[in-house]
Amino acid sequence: MAMLELRQIQVRRGLGDTVVLEIPQLRVEPGELLMVVGANGSGKSTLLRLVAGLLDAEQISGEVLVRTGARVGLVGQDPASQLVASTVARDVAWALELQSVPSETITARVTSALERAGLRAQAWRRPQELSGGQQQRTALAGALAAQCELLLMDEPTSQLDAAGRSELRAAARMARAGGQTLLWVTQIADDLALASRVLALESGQVVYDGPAAELAWLLAADSGLARRLGVEAPAAARLGLALGFGHDDPGQAPGAEVPLTVDELAARLGVAL
Repeated sequence: MAMLELRQIQVRRGLGDTVVLEIPQLRVEPGELLMVVGANGSGKSTLLRLVAGLLDAEQISGEVLVRTGARVGLVGQDPASQLVASTVARDVAWALELQSVPSETITARVTSALERAGLRAQAWRRPQELSGGQQQRTALAGALAAQCELLLMDEPTSQLDAAGRSELRAAARMARAGGQTLLWVTQIADDLALASRVLALESGQVVYDGPAAELAWLLAADSGLARRLGVEAPAAARLGLALGFGHDDPGQAPGAEVPLTVDELAARLGVAL
């Protein structure tokens, strides 16, 4: 059974007739990381709010089907605004305490979530003392501790520096390896390398649904498309295309050989980093 399925979705602005998001069909399987890209106003955040149940029912037509019993967690753009407790460990435990989960279960879940988020050494630090990347990973750890099977990530790298982005991406890979499904909204080119699949929105319409490498190839080859979608091709993809990787090959999908990361580019070139 799919983790998430959307059928004949239309979302209108307020109670008016203007459609701001239209998705005839979308299916996200368990363990996928679906990256959602698009310019400002394209409908990316509306999609997350739809799945999170944060829109008024009067705005929506169609069906939103989340796998029966699956918990949904939302991680937003501003890491500091999501933290509520005096220490990292207590913040990760906060939702469990509200649910009156037994203390021994809380301890086990918090320990596991901190380990998976790479925050074991920061467990008893104050959240305000952490870097932006560590704060964002604390919010992610809270969702992991709550055993959220579907994680909604709303531009989580947008306010982080390069180090913080790298840390959060590593934690997201760990979450996916642990069985979580992620719906990740971004305008950051290098986030594409995380994706099992990319959905691109333009003016509330789906204009692409497929592999990240193929989209990177299209973005690198068409600067107009990159402007319309509000995201560039990763630097490694642009350089790889300039070096001849990813050009049409009758035996492969378009862009199949485009590298998305520096490590992938180095491997294509036979260079050790």
